[in-house]
Amino acid sequence: MLKATGTRLVIERMAGSKATQSGIILQSEQERPRARVLSVGPQVKEDIAVGDVLIVDWSKCGVFEHENQTYHLVDESTVLAVVE
Repeated sequence: MLKATGTRLVIERMAGSKATQSGIILQSEQERPRARVLSVGPQVKEDIAVGDVLIVDWSKCGVFEHENQTYHLVDESTVLAVVE
């Protein structure tokens, strides 16, 4: 498992959000791309926790693979909303 540092979050794109092979997130007007939080850095505010569903600014996400799984690394400032 990956552990986020500082104000960063490790997230995974949820089903229903489409991406190109290079990781660019595609969005239609009817679809809001969402992500699930897998790891939260120690300096992230308390209103974001592991398991939360987020809407993020995908243009500012770093995409990487670890153990054949695709993850996204974002700074807390890229979070637009927490879905309740």
